[in-house]
Parts: sequence; C-alpha cells; structure tokens
Amino acid sequence: MDRIVSGLFKIFILLFLIAWLVYSIFPGRSTPPRDPATGVATTTTLPPPLDASTPPVPAAPNQATVAVASTPVDQVEPILKANHEQIAFDIQGAQAQGSELVVQMTAVNNGPDRMIEISSYPWTKTLIYDVAGNVFRPSTVRVANVQASNLTRAMLVSGVATPIRLAFKVPTVRGKPDITKIRLFELNASLYDTNQARNNSFGQPVSQIYASFRNFDVEGLSK
Repeated sequence: MDRIVSGLFKIFILLFLIAWLVYSIFPGRSTPPRDPATGVATTTTLPPPLDASTPPVPAAPNQATVAVASTPVDQVEPILKANHEQIAFDIQGAQAQGSELVVQMTAVNNGPDRMIEISSYPWTKTLIYDVAGNVFRPSTVRVANVQASNLTRAMLVSGVATPIRLAFKVPTVRGKPDITKIRLFELNASLYDTNQARNNSFGQPVSQIYASFRNFDVEGLSK
C-alpha cells in the first residue's frame, strides 16, 4: 500500500512539473481588461494597414524657401561710390603707365576711429577686372603714408578723408598698358577697433568690407 501511495505521489509531482514546463514555454493569453461599469471585456482596435498604393505624406520642411530678388547690374553707368560700415569710399581715378596701373580712392570714416586692413597676398579678394574678364590683384597697397609688402594696416580717423592707392601689374602692348577700362573693382578690407590696434590683436576683425565699383576708364600717361 505504501508503495502505491508513493508511486502516485511521484506521478503527481511529475505531471505538475510537465504542466509547469509547458506553461513556461507556451504561455496562455492574458485575460483582457474589463470595463468596471459594464463588466464587458474591452479590446484595443488596431489602425488599418497602410495601402501600398498610397505614397507617404512627406514631413514639412524646417525652413521655408525664400526667393532672393536679383538686382540688375548696370553694364554702362560708372559706379564710383560705396558706403560700408559708416565709411564712404570714392574712386578718384585710374591711371596707367607702362605695366603699372594705379587706382586712387578716398575713404571717409563717418564712425568711430578704426583700423583698416587691405591685403595684397595672392589670395586677396581685392581685385580688378578688365573688359575681357582678365583679373588682376594689387601688387602694393598704400593707405595715407602707410605701405606694407603684403598686408597694409592704417588708421581711418573719424571725419578724415584718407587717400588709398592700389597699384596693379598689367600687360603691355608696345610698351603701353593693354587696359583702357575697369569693368569691376572689388575692394575687400577688414576693420579693427582701436583696442585691437593698440594691442596688435588682429585675430578677429570687428567687421568686413565688400565694396564694388564698376565701369570707369583708365587714363593712359605718357612717359
């Protein structure tokens, strides 16, 4: 009798372990929640599947595209004046003799005292273009009585008309300069305040100047 009871107990334990193992591997569905008011089980409705024929709606761009109005360029009328950063620039003339062409201009600083810097390095953005589109960079730059080899810095005193002279090397034909008109003159300069000038701190300018002048003649000078 004891053996029969012991055998039945072992069979019960074995069935319990088998049932627990099957439940662990294949868990049953959980009972859905019921509405406390009605006692009816609630179900969650899934959204319908996407139609493959319907293209997805693109997301709205972060920034709207703004049309930039282009200003027409006068190809005939001379443009000899420009105002940038409270500084009035005025072309005084262009003269050429031999292989040297000189552009003379003045700068009147209508703001606080500042130092101007004009580059004549090969990568300078201060350039002139002739009627054939040829481009030339300045070989020397002089501001008032200050002239450096590649980088000229000089003070623009408030209210003072300061002369600026830029010399360019141009081709010649039979000893005469082969350029009679400047179609475009682009002046690129950096500005520094007086504290930077006193401390020789020229790492970051306070502002940049990009001035354009157009359609002025080059006066030939006889030797």
